[in-house]
Amino acid sequence: MVAGNSVLRRVAEPLLNIARPASACRRAAADVRAERPQPPQNWTALPLGARCYIATVTGIGVAFIVLAFQELSERDAPLLTALAVLSLITAFAKTTLSVPGSASTLSFCYVIDFTALLVIGPAAATLTSALGVWAQGTFRARRRGPRYRTWFSIGALAMTVQAAWFTYTRLGGSAGEPIVPATVPMLAATATMYFVSNTMLVAGAVALTTRRRTLAVWRSTFSSIWPGHLFGFSVATAASAGLVRSKLWLLPFTVAILALTYDTLHAYVEGLSESLIDPLTDLPNLRYLRTHAAQEVDRARRDETPLVVMMIDVVGFKAINDTYGHRAGDLALREVAQRLQASLRSYDICARYAGDEFVVLLPGCQAEEAQAKAAALQEAVACTRVEAAAGAPIHLDVSVGLAVFPQQGDSFEELLAVADGAMFDNKRAADRNPGGGIGRSTRSATRKAHLAVNRGLAPAV
Repeated sequence: MVAGNSVLRRVAEPLLNIARPASACRRAAADVRAERPQPPQNWTALPLGARCYIATVTGIGVAFIVLAFQELSERDAPLLTALAVLSLITAFAKTTLSVPGSASTLSFCYVIDFTALLVIGPAAATLTSALGVWAQGTFRARRRGPRYRTWFSIGALAMTVQAAWFTYTRLGGSAGEPIVPATVPMLAATATMYFVSNTMLVAGAVALTTRRRTLAVWRSTFSSIWPGHLFGFSVATAASAGLVRSKLWLLPFTVAILALTYDTLHAYVEGLSESLIDPLTDLPNLRYLRTHAAQEVDRARRDETPLVVMMIDVVGFKAINDTYGHRAGDLALREVAQRLQASLRSYDICARYAGDEFVVLLPGCQAEEAQAKAAALQEAVACTRVEAAAGAPIHLDVSVGLAVFPQQGDSFEELLAVADGAMFDNKRAADRNPGGGIGRSTRSATRKAHLAVNRGLAPAV
């Protein structure tokens, strides 16, 4: 799919984000989704014209990038390296500036690219822009899309830089030229060419993939973002004026960018951590589990070693909630999580799956070892008591189901289904005992552990 916010990230999403009230945003987004033709989802499904257009822009852009490496000089290497690092950092962090007098925000990536164009030349601007787009498409995309989108974005920006440089030199400009009031019209024309070339290239791709008119796409998607572009041009011009006079101006320029980037990066790292950790139990969550489980299966297949998947469920958890309240249920889940984690090896994975269910991955574990480990886990939990109220201890118990790779499944989903079925078989047997989860004895829990293990491993042993 070729869309404005994924094809050329500097123009669509990071360059300008229009702030609207939440309700208005939702209504507008719903209206747009309902009316907008949906482009194809993969390269082969794109119309032939769109594929030719995207391939042509990408090819020309790659050629400009190759030429840019040949045009670089050793004299420009230190400043180019500094700007490239700043471009990478700001692209990764999606550092933005508020636009005065507008409800928009400006990506600092554009400021760095335009600064590189004015101070060093088109080769430097081509490389910094390509690096920034690659970083955004690789590390900060909301959803990983086809690679041709990122390459088209890089190619389009490379062509944009060349078009802007052509305009600048034809009007008498040159790299490293002092910025004076007389050069402002020339710089404004260069910035206008940069904006128009950039947005029209993307609008053309969107139009060809959605069978709309290019001008209509440009008007509806890009015509309103000129305030952000104008502000970015002003910031880049000021930065270029300082850097042309003395490279020492790079220090305050760098400090300002890093200061703006710090909060964004800090929030991103915290958000990434929170998105992978269950806040109640401090165990990895389902998102973490699915990613790492697939990796463990691939490793086991490659090394030809076994992998055990355990599905664990707290027996009688609903009775705990109904009898003592949700606070007691939360305490029970935290206690179970701590007991499970403490009973595993450092390289095993224990994650909260959903509700009162946990999943354990045991790399390199044979079927017989898994049987003993499951019994040990159930016994560890059965020895735990939670004080829900004064004089009302809760004895915990868990039901376990197992599956072994590769005998019982070739993927994590298959193994999880087998383990889940074995766990529910045991849970139904345990539920026949009244008062499940409350007042259950350790001996009963240990006996049921062996029953659960035997059911889960019967096809594998």
